[in-house]
Amino acid sequence: MPSYWIKRVGVFDYNDLYNSVKNWFEAKKYRFIEKNYKNKGNEINISMAPVKKVSEYVRFVIGLDMFILDIKNVDVVKDGKKTTMQQARAKIKLTYNVETDYQGRFDKSEKLQKLKKFIDNKLLKKKLDEEDWTNLWIETNDLKKVIETKIGMGLKNG
Repeated sequence: MPSYWIKRVGVFDYNDLYNSVKNWFEAKKYRFIEKNYKNKGNEINISMAPVKKVSEYVRFVIGLDMFILDIKNVDVVKDGKKTTMQQARAKIKLTYNVETDYQGRFDKSEKLQKLKKFIDNKLLKKKLDEEDWTNLWIETNDLKKVIETKIGMGLKNG
């Protein structure tokens, strides 16, 4: 499964980051699934696995694991106004996958599993490779840019 790591140390608005990610998934028609959310005060760990139905046979899955560490609230000046943001280390892992037969219809017997393999590797191979994987790669890179923008702010303490 392909993946990206985004790592930053700096000042950013954690709530804005979280809401922007959630809004991005909703705007792209993903079913938002948050598997884990732990807030330990100065550390937040979140795991998400939103899914998007492409067809009855294909869906996109984007995995997102956020580790926000050593969180400290700091006052900054943003757009001429004093606001509180977070100084932290962010480690964010994005994974993405095109899942076929996500409903498990072909898991019921060995013959059906062979048929699934034939469908994936012969009948749908070109569509999966050239269309589905490309579209998912584009979407994942778009999400990556949103995250990098939200945690890459060069704000000064004030």
